[in-house]
Amino acid sequence: MFKLIWKDIVIQKRMVLIALAFFIFFVFSFHSLGPGGLTAGVLALSYIITFGASAIEDKYGVEILLNSFPIKRSMIVLSRYVAMFFYTVINLLASFLVYYIVKTLELHVEVVPFTVEGVMGSIIAVALLSSINFPIIFKYGYVKSRFVSIAFYFLFFFGGGNLVSYLKDHQWLEKWIVAGMSSNEIYLLLMVPTMVLMIISIFISLIIYKKREFS
Repeated sequence: MFKLIWKDIVIQKRMVLIALAFFIFFVFSFHSLGPGGLTAGVLALSYIITFGASAIEDKYGVEILLNSFPIKRSMIVLSRYVAMFFYTVINLLASFLVYYIVKTLELHVEVVPFTVEGVMGSIIAVALLSSINFPIIFKYGYVKSRFVSIAFYFLFFFGGGNLVSYLKDHQWLEKWIVAGMSSNEIYLLLMVPTMVLMIISIFISLIIYKKREFS
């Protein structure tokens, strides 16, 4: 599985450089969004790298080649989901490192705050976007489904980031939704249906991809 993830990185070196440039941009530009800035930035970076690989493979017929090798289709499907979270973790660690350095050295520069709300929001947003997009991509390929994929991405990019910031700034809303629960507890509560949806999505993707024919 690691080799499949590494393959995604190798075939899109240019996209990785673009993602790196975007990371520098979002770390120093999204600070005004509060915790939502971290969610929006991590989601964008994970999307760029993960679905960038899908676009290249679909365009050049890499999947046809992969399916000619003794690789289980289930492994190909699972590697996509794992890769999405692998990139998410890398983005979160890089964001934390920048935030830690700035705060420790007391540099006079604003960066995206690294908070529990931002981290949990990132994980939930990435999981939801993956759960919706991957079954569609495994069914039709990225090129045919790219407009739907991009539409969902922008929905989560703007909606997810704004929602995280809104929940952080309006404590009364948290009490109105779930009396007595903190924002961290609410995010943990949201993780349960999110993970259930993710598992369902994986099974759907497995069924779809195993039946898909390549020519």
